[in-house]
Amino acid sequence: MSSPLQQAIRDRIRAEGPIPFRDYMELALYHPRHGYYTAGDPPMGRGGDFITAPEISPFFGRVIGRQLTEMWEQLERPDRFDIIEFGPGRGLLARAVMDALTAGPLADRLVYHLVEISPNLRDHQRESLAGLPLTVYPDPAEAIPGSYGWSAAEALQSGLTGVVLSNEFLDALPVHRLIHKDGRPWELYVAEAPADDGPFCWHYGPLSDPRLEDWVARHITRQGVTLEEGQLFEVNLAAADWLKAVDRLLARGFVLTVDYGHPVERLYSPERYEGTLVCYRRHQADADPLEDVGEKDMTAHLDFTSLQSVASELGWQNLGLTSQMWFLAHWLRPEDLQTGPSMTVEDFRRHQALKKVLLPGGMGEIFKVLIQSKDLPPLPLTGLGATGR
Repeated sequence: MSSPLQQAIRDRIRAEGPIPFRDYMELALYHPRHGYYTAGDPPMGRGGDFITAPEISPFFGRVIGRQLTEMWEQLERPDRFDIIEFGPGRGLLARAVMDALTAGPLADRLVYHLVEISPNLRDHQRESLAGLPLTVYPDPAEAIPGSYGWSAAEALQSGLTGVVLSNEFLDALPVHRLIHKDGRPWELYVAEAPADDGPFCWHYGPLSDPRLEDWVARHITRQGVTLEEGQLFEVNLAAADWLKAVDRLLARGFVLTVDYGHPVERLYSPERYEGTLVCYRRHQADADPLEDVGEKDMTAHLDFTSLQSVASELGWQNLGLTSQMWFLAHWLRPEDLQTGPSMTVEDFRRHQALKKVLLPGGMGEIFKVLIQSKDLPPLPLTGLGATGR
């Protein structure tokens, strides 16, 4: 039997014909009632389909807090410092960051905005942030320093000074899926499958967005990348659109992005002939987004080179791209580690969690940290290896 989400997608296809995979992915993940992120329990965590660094260790959030404090100092300690977190999940990163910041000089200057579209996730964020005076900002521009709460992306005003923060947000934005065929890019569409062949099937056709051809030329071909015949690849126009929206939002400050991806020459190399699109369910990966739609996550690796190029076009500074391992290691302090004969079982568990987010071979190597700035000169930051703190 069809699920309500399958039926909604099928109705769309019957009304319009085959739809670009980008539209299919958007419905699968963000349908207002039946999408993967908008319906049911949160998908992240040990009991979900995937796990994020804040779910493993609060050390990750404490380090982010240290980096945010340094950014505030680089901005000459403004009386109001806005942090806008996109896609805050269950709120565990926000909890660790707020715990770190409200114990220091930012306590009465901080305005923390959670940008979240899922009512279910907002409920879990309330649980994670219990004890903090949370609010819903009707007009974020009038938020009082020392406050924390939810802002709708469309309600955020321009002219803010602070940091736009995201952790595993951009990789979940809907992507166009393309194939290089006969010397040119074509787009993959999703069509209704014949009876008894499953709900949906692939179809390819001309590019659905006029920006795609120019994007492939500027951000792939002119970067010296040669695509193989039949190679699949993804283009995340939504990430570029998001950067442009951030540019309108942020007057002065930093953009801190934590996610997985590669520079262009690695992302589109022949070793990724099938692209990078992957689905997750119960911590198991599969490559078929057309099966069990709405019951598993879909994600694609980021093109960090294009994110840096778009930022340069906007007049930003690209301060650095590093691995999560090195970003965290640069901030590691003696008090983060408890060793010796007094080490407890809890200390040991904390060490094991720390290894998962820090060491190579796991999250520490796979995930990257990109830091960019707007209306600031190039500045040294500890997380990128600057010394002297």
